This record gives sequence, structure tokens and C-alpha cells, in this order.
Amino acid sequence: MTHRSAQGIANSLLFSSILVVSALYHSELGGPGSVYNSVNVGLIGGFLLLNRDFDHGLVLAFSVPLAFLAMSVAGNVGGFGFGSYRAAGATAIGYVLFTLRPVPLHHRLLRRIVTTFLIVNLVLSVYWFTQGPPSTFGVANANFNRNPNGASAFFVGCVMLSLALVKGRLGWMLAVPFMLLTVTTGSRAGAVVITLMLLGCLVFSPAEVERHKSRALLRRIASNWTVWVMASVAVALAVRFLPDAVDYLMTRFEVGQSRSEQWEEGWANIRSLRGFLFGGGPATLGAETGAAAHSSYIEAIGNCGVFFLATTLIAMFAWLRRLVRNGCRDMLWLVPPVLVYGLVENILFNGINSVWLLTMLLGIAAQSREAGLDVATRTRARGLSPVQRAPPRQLVTAPAPLASTNRDTR
Repeated sequence: MTHRSAQGIANSLLFSSILVVSALYHSELGGPGSVYNSVNVGLIGGFLLLNRDFDHGLVLAFSVPLAFLAMSVAGNVGGFGFGSYRAAGATAIGYVLFTLRPVPLHHRLLRRIVTTFLIVNLVLSVYWFTQGPPSTFGVANANFNRNPNGASAFFVGCVMLSLALVKGRLGWMLAVPFMLLTVTTGSRAGAVVITLMLLGCLVFSPAEVERHKSRALLRRIASNWTVWVMASVAVALAVRFLPDAVDYLMTRFEVGQSRSEQWEEGWANIRSLRGFLFGGGPATLGAETGAAAHSSYIEAIGNCGVFFLATTLIAMFAWLRRLVRNGCRDMLWLVPPVLVYGLVENILFNGINSVWLLTMLLGIAAQSREAGLDVATRTRARGLSPVQRAPPRQLVTAPAPLASTNRDTR
């Protein structure tokens, strides 16, 4: 095994571990403590140390919002607790992930681990969604069990993994149930539906069209027996479980303020021009009222200032432009839905939140694939026997014409 293959396998295992720990924090088994985020920061740090190859242009782009983050922390020292410093550190290490150059990954191993991870999530989510969480585990994560927004963010992340990483028919077979679970969580955020619709457009991305070599994608879907089997199973499950699930949701999730009321309350907490420009410190907006603004953009302004938000968006579009120029055109169908979803949820620009973290990781996976750093393909190519290898292409030249001799015969 070469050094590159070992590094690819280690990267894939770290990649999968980060996903699992993040899911544990945001799932039914998660708890109120910070142990999951602390473990994830350590795993991301190990991933960065293992690779240590950064794009200097992106380093410059993302250093600007990190500078405004540092200014927000320095300008509000003494006005917040240790949790704000921890949030600033998690935000900084997440931004560093955006600056990595393409890294080697074992994509076949990664796809198998992620597929298993999604199947386990789907089985547990469907069971607990219809039957309620078992008393043996308790209800540790209040954000998931009493707030539909946490549940919908978790399911949207599973849809992203299914469509962008697993891909193909299996990816859609996993994505459709998670879409149904997302819509039926009871979340009043209409952007969730818009996000799912935009994510569904991944099937029409240039890479998918090129792979299928067909323009009649709707005709192919309509003639695919798998789609009809999945639709029949979905209808049967809806008839069987949906009435009970709706009754369960009415008692499971809390009902609070509307989005407009939460946004107004968030803006009201930004009381000065200085707070608008530089923020009141990481994870401080709503600390007095105990309520979140439910908008990543308002939270970013209230915590770190409008300069931090503006430079982050500029740096992110520079990152997206770099990915698209390197062939990762699927990210054009992934990043906009995430930005739309951030309008109504606190999922962006702060720490290593699940959807924000998934955007970084999926960008890393796409770059690795397009750069030809899939160590599984390289290993298979080296492992072929001489008989299995394709013969080298030989240059075939036409024989030179014979020189005609025009001898004078008498």
C-alpha cells in the first residue's frame, strides 16, 4: 500500500467519523453538552494536519472574515462567557476546511460507509418518528425532539448526502424517504420545501445529464420500474402511519413565534451601530431573551457584524467559483439551496453546524473526485493482471510506397 492510498483511506475514515459525530449531536441520541462538538473539532483538526495543503487564494479570501471574527471577540472581551470563545474557535476551524486543496479519498469506501450510515438513520428515524423515542434512551436532545427545525435540518443534511455523495438510483431511494420525513416534521419554514426542490434539481445537473447521455430524463424516470415501486411503498406507508404521525407531531413539537416575529426580535437585540458593524460577540445574539433569531444572516450580523457576513459570502462565492472551474459543477445545485435554507434557520456561518459542515465536506469530496485523487480507482488499476490491462496504444503507420523504377528497356 502506497502512502497516497493510506492517506486516502485515513481521510475517508476521518470524513465518515466527522459525519457520525455530527449526526449523533443532532439526532435523537444527542445530548445538551458540548462533548460532540469538542470531539468533532478534534477530528477536523486531525483531518487538517493529515493534509496540510491549502489554496493560498482561498486562504486570503477566508482570512478576511476571520479577521472580523477576531475583532468581534476582541471588542467584546468580558461581555460573554466561555461558550462564545468555543464558538469562535469552532467557526475558525470550519472556515479553514474551505481552504484545502483537493485531498486523496477512497471514494468507494466512503460511499459504502455513508450508505450504511444513511440506512441506519432512516430506519431509526422512521421508527422513532412513528412510535416516539424509546424510554430506554431518554429524550436527551431537546432541539430534535421538541423543535421541528432541528429535525428538519438533520433530514435535509441526509438528503444532501444521498443526492450528492451516494448518487444514482440508490441515492434517490434514500433521499425520497428523508424528503418525506422533512416535509412532515411540522416545521413552518417554507424554505425547507424550496430547499428540497432545489436539491432535487441535482438530477438535472450537467454531470448527471452527461452521465446518462440523454435529454429525456423525465421519460426515463416515468419508465423506470424502481420509481413506481418506491411510489407504491410510500403511499402504503403514508396510509398506514401518517394519521398516527400527525397526531404524534401535534403533541411532540412546541408551537412558538412566527418567523417574522422572531426576526423582529433578533433585529431588536442589535441596539447600536457598533453592534451592527462588528457584532456583540460569537453566540451572543438572543442571550438576554433566550430566543434565537431563526435566520443565519441576522445571527451573523448580531454576533460578528455585517462586515463578517459580507466578507464570508464573498469568500464562499470565491470558493464555489474555484470548485466550478475545477469541474465540480454539481456544487452549483447544492450551495444555493443551503443559502436559501439559511434565511430561516441558524445553520450557516456559526461553528460546525450539520448543514454548514456538510457543505464543506461535500465540496472536499467533489474536488477529490474531479482531481483524479480517488485512491480506489488507482488501486484497482495497479491490481490488474497483465492480461486484464488494456494493451498499450500503438502507433500504426502506413507502409511507405515502393519507389517505382522507370528503367528504360530497349
